[in-house]
Amino acid sequence: MSGEDTIGPVPVPEEVSTKLKCGWQMGLLLGKTRRGWRIKEVGDISLMKSELENAELKKCAIFQ
Repeated sequence: MSGEDTIGPVPVPEEVSTKLKCGWQMGLLLGKTRRGWRIKEVGDISLMKSELENAELKKCAIFQ
């Protein structure tokens, strides 16, 4: 991807966003349409585990 390309914002359906919790990560297949980027497929959903990801989890506490 070149520096000119930007992905997002990507609208996430409420059906998906209400099931996710802070600290989870989700694999997505995105596609560009005339209306912008859209989710084409949802893959694996897992809990973040690395040290860097743990720092991200601490940030989530302010939203809970």
